[in-house]
Amino acid sequence: MTGIILDFDEGFCQLVRRRPDQLVGLSYKAITAPDDLLKSSEMLVSLINKASPTHIRKGYVRPDGSVIKADLLVSKFGNEGRLIATLSWTEGQQESSPSKLWKAALRVKHIYDARIIEL
Repeated sequence: MTGIILDFDEGFCQLVRRRPDQLVGLSYKAITAPDDLLKSSEMLVSLINKASPTHIRKGYVRPDGSVIKADLLVSKFGNEGRLIATLSWTEGQQESSPSKLWKAALRVKHIYDARIIEL
């Protein structure tokens, strides 16, 4: 919840065009487009623990100064206030949708919960 980047995957490194050692411990504010800082801060404050993901579209500033827009689905988990985000963007790739991934995960969870109740 403090906005410090703790972990990420290779896709995020490609998105922001930074090496892993440049991202660990960095604040999201350092790589968020200035026009999207307020929107990002407001989204963080509005998150509720274990609620459905919150969608936000924002820009990330790359080292060369260019801005890449990405769609994020962000969820808050646990008492530590850790956040999990799923990102998608289009740039030399087919558009993918994190909302489809979240919907599929929710369907699987629903089926799992129903089976546990039945057993």
